[in-house]
Amino acid sequence: VAMLKYNPIARTVKLADLKHNSDPTRLDVIDEKAKKRNEKYQKAIRLLMDVPESTEFNDLKTKIIYFVHGTTYDNAAEKCSGWKQVELNDLGKKQAQNLGNITKELEFDVIFTSDLIRAIDSANIAFPNAEKVIDERLRECNYGDLDGEDKDLIIYEEHIDEPFPNGESLKDVEKRIKEFI
Repeated sequence: VAMLKYNPIARTVKLADLKHNSDPTRLDVIDEKAKKRNEKYQKAIRLLMDVPESTEFNDLKTKIIYFVHGTTYDNAAEKCSGWKQVELNDLGKKQAQNLGNITKELEFDVIFTSDLIRAIDSANIAFPNAEKVIDERLRECNYGDLDGEDKDLIIYEEHIDEPFPNGESLKDVEKRIKEFI
């Protein structure tokens, strides 16, 4: 699950501005409420990423926080899902609930998620009231014939430029994500 939060010490930028404004992240307004919200983000990021208290954060113009979906039945069976639709198992649902609890102080403008059910369910469980944008470009790699097969069959180094059989290469994934961003 990928989440985006625009600079918490600046005005919130509308999604349309991202497409039409050459610099939608420019700092225009600084206020106390936004500064407090920024402190909450930093606290949550420190917890999630195990960042020491002494580390100083630079004021980012755009904050992107990336989370993966919870554990699926395929994950538990050590299978790679790829583009296969696989549901969260009980552990995955609990992980999504925990993510929601850890980040409950944060105010996300929007949650971006792939169209795979495991990502949608993770986003809905963790952030039930947040606006969500579903985009298939956020899917993980298409392993083609290896979707749903044993994860040990996935050798990433062999598929940087060369697609998985009837799937895509890691360069294809990179291109797809860049198109999204």
